[in-house]
Amino acid sequence: MKRNKVFLALIIAILAIAALATNLLSHPKFKYFFSKPTTYAQCVEASGAILESYPSQCVFKGQHFTNPDEQAPAAPSDANLKTYQDSKYNYSVQYPAGVFTEFHAEEPVPFDKPASYPVTSLTHQIPVQQCGLSGRPQDCSQNTVDISIDLIPLDMAMADAIAASRTQLGELQDTKLGTYDAKTTISGAEGEGKYYYFVALSDKATLLIVRSFIDETVVSKYQTAKDFIPKAEQEKLFNQVVGTLSIQKSSTVDTSSWKQYSSKGYNFTLKYPADWVSKVQDVNIVTFNSPGNEKILANINAGKEYGEGYQYDIMVTIYNKLNDEPALKNGVHANTLEEFIQNNQDIHKDYQKISVGNEIAYKTMVNGFGEYLTIYLMHNNHLYEIQFTDGDRDILTDQFITAFLSTFSFTK
Repeated sequence: MKRNKVFLALIIAILAIAALATNLLSHPKFKYFFSKPTTYAQCVEASGAILESYPSQCVFKGQHFTNPDEQAPAAPSDANLKTYQDSKYNYSVQYPAGVFTEFHAEEPVPFDKPASYPVTSLTHQIPVQQCGLSGRPQDCSQNTVDISIDLIPLDMAMADAIAASRTQLGELQDTKLGTYDAKTTISGAEGEGKYYYFVALSDKATLLIVRSFIDETVVSKYQTAKDFIPKAEQEKLFNQVVGTLSIQKSSTVDTSSWKQYSSKGYNFTLKYPADWVSKVQDVNIVTFNSPGNEKILANINAGKEYGEGYQYDIMVTIYNKLNDEPALKNGVHANTLEEFIQNNQDIHKDYQKISVGNEIAYKTMVNGFGEYLTIYLMHNNHLYEIQFTDGDRDILTDQFITAFLSTFSFTK
């Protein structure tokens, strides 16, 4: 009888231990000790880390699960692309008409510059109240722009001023905007900010593109906002728009408004842009400088910038005869201009023969503080050397150089 009681007690103890083990193993802390969760709900049950995102994500031992009951609001899709064409500055973009609304205004330029320019804004609004720092109802708007793209054509003087200030701060970086080379910088904090892109439209204008953004993973109130476009989708939309950017650069440069320079001593004339500065540096040297390069020169003269290696945009030098060229005085032997080109080690040998002032000219690259495009030609036994610096290729384009040379002519 006693043995039966012991046996019964043993059975009860085993059953109790089994029940306890079953309860322990079913507890989340032990349930996933030997097994792994396979769903978002199981991850939450296993006390996985819940990320602050939308849709919610759960992480457990390196596994990521997304809440299937939450769906991120996708960017509206619209195959109906609308074209914005700026006929004054000759560029265009296309954008989804069902996503963006187009606005036009005259607004101050960013970067605290005291000037206003025409701005074309492509915006997407969502029903989230946005208030000013005062918090007063009159300073609140019932809608917020989650993404906008501002198109601001700037003259070269303003673009150069902005670029110079950003470059000094080390903020401007090289990038691509669609198929075009551009410069970029960024500003903002706490999930909201702006990207700035600068792309050359011509030798007189630059397009500033400002992309405003909101990051819903940082500013949580936007996570469930109706029609909000997530940051990743905002970037896709921006790339879609700038991918259609088309700049219609003219194949010719209009020289009708250019000034004329005449040299009576060397019997030639040429034309240069009306806002440039011409200066006779010596009896046989005349220089031509763009407004931006003139500012640099003024800073050098004022001791604000280091001047070693400074070059004028264009320099025309005339030698009374071929042998007066410095290289020929320093060991280069030549009896003709072509021999001079071939024997001078500083001149690239892949030169082109072109016509300037109805004379045969040699177009080549010459080594110096950099590599300079240089034109050599002879007239009445004088050697003419026309040198273009490599400083600003947005100004000294192939079209500009061709136009400049086309205005060069001899009077005798």
